[in-house]
Amino acid sequence: MSIDRLLKSMLNTDDFRYSAIKGDASKRKFYKVTSKKNKYILMDSSQEIRSYKNYLKFHKIFSKNLNLPVIYQKNNKRNVILMEDLGVKLINDKLKNSYNEKLYEKLILNIIEIQKIPKKNIYLFTKDRYFRECLLYINYLITDLLEINLSTKDFKQIQKEIESLIQNIYNHKKFVIHRDYHSKNLFYINKRIFMIDFQDALVASEFYDICSILKDCYLDISANQIEKLLKFYCENSNFKKKSFDACFFEFNESCIQRHMKAAGIFARLLVKEKRNSHIKYIPRTVNYIIEETNNTKFSLINKYSTLVRDKLNASNNISSW
Repeated sequence: MSIDRLLKSMLNTDDFRYSAIKGDASKRKFYKVTSKKNKYILMDSSQEIRSYKNYLKFHKIFSKNLNLPVIYQKNNKRNVILMEDLGVKLINDKLKNSYNEKLYEKLILNIIEIQKIPKKNIYLFTKDRYFRECLLYINYLITDLLEINLSTKDFKQIQKEIESLIQNIYNHKKFVIHRDYHSKNLFYINKRIFMIDFQDALVASEFYDICSILKDCYLDISANQIEKLLKFYCENSNFKKKSFDACFFEFNESCIQRHMKAAGIFARLLVKEKRNSHIKYIPRTVNYIIEETNNTKFSLINKYSTLVRDKLNASNNISSW
């Protein structure tokens, strides 16, 4: 069934127009739909059936105490959802040109609300998944895209560093996480935070979502601002905390893993799918990893990340790759 026929059946009219819109790093397709009565987003998950089922699952769970786009209709045979169009009030647009401490605090308080969700029937972020996500960085960015020579000895040592990192993260307190809580998945409407792209939610380190928004792959804020906002989280969380230094240490560990995954996915999009939409975000993400592994036991991750940065800097325009 074509998109035209599908929308006609969903809207019960042929008086509408639609256009494809830029998607995310997944294989889903998105369309902006306008009728006389309303504006919608059509999400086509026909190539990601699990994603479709999880979107519906977590919409039901999260919508009890969090703000999400309304689902108007769904088609289980086509794995498509017709939902509310939240418009253009992206958090990224509000923050990319100016720092807004109060808005960041609202974003953090929203994370604390996510953490209150019962963990029952939500999968755990396993050690194996953590490990596979870290290897995306090694396989797709370091070796495939940039063709940096990684000796067998160094590869084995990096694997050991990753295993050590994951064991540390696995000992963090665990709560429900959004898992992609960054400025392009969040909206600010009528002084409320709205979320999209929550279908990959898991139970994981409490610092995962905090890292995603404070050290966003799409935005920069200063180290002092990050520290102040992390203190705000520690002071306002409902859970008993260790010292701030201990919290910062765990936050940093979560960030290393999160950013290795993100940079690896950005590179994979180009290597496997010939999509360069996210390549421009790799330098910022790699710089995060260098900062986070500096003067730590993750010395080889730091070494090769520095080589990645130097090779990227030597390229005149990576966005044209």
